[in-house]
Amino acid sequence: MSQSEVSLSFNEEETRNEAEGEELLKKSGAKPASSSQILKYAKPEMKFFVTGLLLATIRGFSWPIFAVLYGMLFKALSYPEESSSDKLLYIVLIGYITLGVLGGITTWLSGYIMGLVGEKLNVRLRMDVYKNLMGQDVSYYENPDHSIGKLTARLATDSNNVQAAVDQRLADVLKDVISFFVGLGVAFYFGYQLALFCILASGFFIVIQYIISKSVKKRALAETHLEDGISKITSESISN
Repeated sequence: MSQSEVSLSFNEEETRNEAEGEELLKKSGAKPASSSQILKYAKPEMKFFVTGLLLATIRGFSWPIFAVLYGMLFKALSYPEESSSDKLLYIVLIGYITLGVLGGITTWLSGYIMGLVGEKLNVRLRMDVYKNLMGQDVSYYENPDHSIGKLTARLATDSNNVQAAVDQRLADVLKDVISFFVGLGVAFYFGYQLALFCILASGFFIVIQYIISKSVKKRALAETHLEDGISKITSESISN
């Protein structure tokens, strides 16, 4: 199986889990947890969380700075005088080395710290959910939506979804947002015409991605109903 096929199947599995969770929320009348509630639950890891976000913010400045250095490199190569060119090339060289070292350190540290926060939150959430399930009455498990197969699947997947809100993926999102706005500011500073064209092109690709995402989500929801029966049969086979 190729890497693209593995990535596609993994994305479809995540989409199925998300679609199934939304369906159960509608049936039970529960509301999805807000970002503030998740952050409140992650209070014991807040020091590491804030540190990881600061490192991710620093990472966000790396690509716009890289673009500026890249432009300075072309400018230096266009100088006819070697003295002026060499001076600017030294500045670009020092900038590249500094940016590479700082970028490597902040990338590794932010990934490690945010991954640690996500793992700690995941383990603690699973234990709390398991304790809550063990304290339910027998009538709770008589509901078809609370079968052993479904509860096992929810216990295995829901905590991972919460973990995704605070782990390395959040750091990557913050880094990309910072890079986007800083890069946008740099682009408008040096040439607003090209910046406007790039914004329009980006909007077109965002619309295409949204349409594809909705289509995959609809397909995943249909497949979820088929997998419920498989999970139920597997759990009953193990228990019997």
